[in-house]
Amino acid sequence: MKNIIQLSLFAIVVLLSSCNQGEKIHTFTDVEKEQTLMLGDSISKIAQATLMQNVSKAMKEGGPVHAVEFCNLQAMPLTDSISKAHHVTIQRVTDKNRNPNNSLKTDGERSAWGKFKETFSPQPVEPIHFVQEEDQTLVYYKPIAIGMPTCLKCHGAPEQDIDGATAQKINEKYPNDKATNYQLGDLRGMWKITFAAVDGK
Repeated sequence: MKNIIQLSLFAIVVLLSSCNQGEKIHTFTDVEKEQTLMLGDSISKIAQATLMQNVSKAMKEGGPVHAVEFCNLQAMPLTDSISKAHHVTIQRVTDKNRNPNNSLKTDGERSAWGKFKETFSPQPVEPIHFVQEEDQTLVYYKPIAIGMPTCLKCHGAPEQDIDGATAQKINEKYPNDKATNYQLGDLRGMWKITFAAVDGK
């Protein structure tokens, strides 16, 4: 699977890099968009599985307090390492961020978030994900839901789902936290995977 993803990524990078001769504005083909959609889905699944495995391990080792500590120190380095391995930029963004780095910042992010807010269902009939053109590149977006009761130990209702020690740790690490009061199945955020820009930026 890794080899297939790497070869496909190389093919897309070559296609994108060859499309900007003479500063021409490139119009992406349906084939390029479909390839990017499939690759984005594969990479997002790898990123999701990696994060969940590590967060679950942290929960088992020291409960939700330890999990908050783990996410504060290791969540972004983990996604960065997956980004480097696949030659893309992976982010998790949301309107109710815990880490300030995960807030909605660009018009593209706000547009994608608006689409998910309108169409999201915890049990969709068809996969909800898409690619859109941003600054001469293709960007993949996929929703992230509160998928397990364990998630509520850090993202549920204070004093009901989140115990006092965990709330204290969250406040210590994230004094401007917005990421609580979720329920199971709620839309939590979205994966954003940015592929190599046409102009090589």
